[in-house]
Amino acid sequence: IPFRAAGLVSIMLDTQRKDLLFSINNVVTGEEDCGKPYEHYLLNPSSLLDAAMLPLIFQVTSDEDLIQKDSLKLENLLARHGVPHEILNYPKGGERKLIHVFSVSYPMYPESQEVFAKMDAFFKEQGGQSRA
Repeated sequence: IPFRAAGLVSIMLDTQRKDLLFSINNVVTGEEDCGKPYEHYLLNPSSLLDAAMLPLIFQVTSDEDLIQKDSLKLENLLARHGVPHEILNYPKGGERKLIHVFSVSYPMYPESQEVFAKMDAFFKEQGGQSRA
């Protein structure tokens, strides 16, 4: 499916975890995925950066996102691969806890509304440019 942009909210880049979320490892791939050409990308999504031309990327995370490090890792990978991107990384504190996927779970938060306004502005500013 060709697409020109992606808005990513609190992504999980490390699908074979060795931290408290290790139980997710068993649900990343199922029996139907074993041996398929795409299985490697499910097990190691960052390998897509070497295999594909990615579109504009806008991503959101926060200091209170339990897997914030995945978003920060992706930002570094995107920069190294020259993928046009922007990250909105909210600090800890403030009136509300900005937890994992807060902008989706709590769309009424002013921060959530800011997320989607900034995402929209980024895509419009970039003019929908694509690397593909």
